[in-house]
This record gives sequence, structure tokens and C-alpha cells, in this order.
Amino acid sequence: MIRASEEKSRLIMNAALDAIICIDLNGNITYWNPQAEKIFGWKEEEIAGTNVVDLVVPAFYRKWYERGIEVYRNTGTGDMLNTLIELSAIDKMGNEFPIELTVSAIRQGGEDFFCAFIRDISERKKAEEKLFSINEELSERASELAVSNAELERFAYIASHDLQEPLRMVTSFLQLIEKKYTPLLDDTGLQYIHFAVDGANRMKQLILDLLEYSRAGSNKELTGNTDMNEVMAEALQVMNERIEELNAVIITGTLPVLPNTRKTQLAQLMLNLISNALKYHGEERLQISIGVKEEAASWEFYVKDNGIGIDKMFSEKIFILFQRLHSKSEYSGTGIGLAICKKIVEQHNGRIWVESEAGKGSSFYFSLPK
Repeated sequence: MIRASEEKSRLIMNAALDAIICIDLNGNITYWNPQAEKIFGWKEEEIAGTNVVDLVVPAFYRKWYERGIEVYRNTGTGDMLNTLIELSAIDKMGNEFPIELTVSAIRQGGEDFFCAFIRDISERKKAEEKLFSINEELSERASELAVSNAELERFAYIASHDLQEPLRMVTSFLQLIEKKYTPLLDDTGLQYIHFAVDGANRMKQLILDLLEYSRAGSNKELTGNTDMNEVMAEALQVMNERIEELNAVIITGTLPVLPNTRKTQLAQLMLNLISNALKYHGEERLQISIGVKEEAASWEFYVKDNGIGIDKMFSEKIFILFQRLHSKSEYSGTGIGLAICKKIVEQHNGRIWVESEAGKGSSFYFSLPK
């Protein structure tokens, strides 16, 4: 019966996917399964009775190994028994490689011995090193990108701020010319002045929008809880005159309070989306719906309208800085508003997108974490 049990155990260990090495209390090898032959390169008949420390244990670990054997002889216990540990081993060619090791003390037939269960983790370690290297590279590039973005935002702020003064001067002198010399100018001259003043005004608006875009990336405002109902109400109040002018219908739902957010930025986000819906209205009476849907880890807000809509091919382009789908004669603006929305949403770890078809209205969505 005992012999049959031992034979069954040997068959099981021979079929194991891990290397299994058994040694007696003197460290001599008593069992060496086929997987151990594969990992270490020695066949069982080559190493049977050889001390394991001379074959597979690197010099660095030998004192630790010898101490463990001695402690077990004296106490019958060991700190590292039945514990998964990582260290290294040596193969037949003298190559050191990483392994996972578990050692168990076994008593069978009145004899004490150890069995080590070993797994070669070389490929896993290579993958971990490669992943670490990739993460380091990504982290470095992210840091470089953050510095670059900060520099660009600072440049945009300074450039747009410094451009305002000479632009004001140009506009003022053009207006003085128009006021003082109108009797001396023919229709063509007056038209030229009108074009120049109009261009200056559009440049002024572009500068103001560029300033707004750079401020959207400043993150100077402290975060806190933001009641999106208050944000929506304030945005609608700001746009009230335009809403009444268009006789627009506004349908609103109850919105949540968002933690760790910047109220001023979210107010700008809602204002831009509502303003966008008011600007691109169609011939039928404008209807704007504002609401939210709760997801597992986020809130999905929407601003829907029945306006002129957007061709699907431009659903990504509209969020790019200075991108316009219409001429200035059709619709005013600089093409910065939705780019600001995208920046604000992404700074709050969310995302923004649009679902629309030309002539069928637009649905703008943005998700923010709970």
C-alpha cells in the first residue's frame, strides 16, 4: 500500500508543470522531476545524491540556505517554509535566472526531507522590465508634454494680452479717421474704413477667446462641490435675452452635485454649449433639452437641440481649436468655444462628444466622474 502511494506521488510529480526537487536534511538531491531537467539542464541520473547547493544555489543565497537547513534540524520549523518567494538559481551552463520558489518540509516513512517547487519566471521578468521601461518612457513624455502645454498656454496668455493694447490703438485711430474725415472720403474710402474696423473687432474677439482658452488650462481655481443646477440656472440667466429673442423652449432636468470640480470652469462649459445651441438654430422654433443620465462611475450630461445639426464627418473636428464649419458671414465666432469645452471636460477627467446629423439637430454629451 505504501509503495503504491509513493509510486502514485512520483507519477503526479513527474507530470507537474513546475520543477520539483526533493533533498534530504543534508541537502543531497533525492528526487528531480522532468521539468527540473528542462529548467536546469541536468538529468536526474546526473545529479542524484549531489548536494543541491553545489549545483543550483547562487553564492549569494548559500548562507541563507545553510542557515535554513540548520534551523530546521534544531527546531523542526523554518521562516521560509510554505512561502512563495522570488530569488535566482543557476542552470547547467552557469547562467543565473529568476525563479519563484516554495519549499515544504515533508515526513514520510519516518524520514524528513524537503521538496522545492520551482518556476522559471525569466519571461515574466522580461515582460515586467519591458512594461516598466514603457511606463518610464510614457511618464517622461507625459512630463515633457505637460511642460510644453504649460509653456504654450503661458505664451497664448501673454501674446493675446499684449496684443490688445496695439489693437485698441488701431481701432481708436480708425474710428477717429471715420469721425473726422468722413466728409472728405468717398464711398470706397468709407467702405475700406468699415472693413478695417470690422477686422479689428474680429481680431479683438479672437484675442479675448484665446485668453479664455488659456485660462481654461490654468487650474488656479480651487476644487470643491459644484451644484450643476446652480451652474445651469446661471448660464440660462446670462443667455436669457437671446433665449427670449428666439422664443426658445428650454427643457431642464434635475442635475447632480459634483465633487472635486471647478465651478467657474463648469459654468463656462454649460454657457458655451447653450450658446452654441442658440447660435445654430434652424427655422422651426428652437427647443433645447438639458439633463443627465447616471452611469456606474460617472454622470453623463447632455445638451440637445433641434437646430441645423452637424455632418457626422465633422464630429471630431468641431472640438479642435479655431475650427469652423461655416463662414463668418453666416455665423459669427472664432471656433474656440467647443475647444474650451473639451479642455474643461478633460481637465475634470471626463470626455465630450457630439451625436448629430445635418438638418436634424445636435446632441452634445459630456461625462464627468462621480
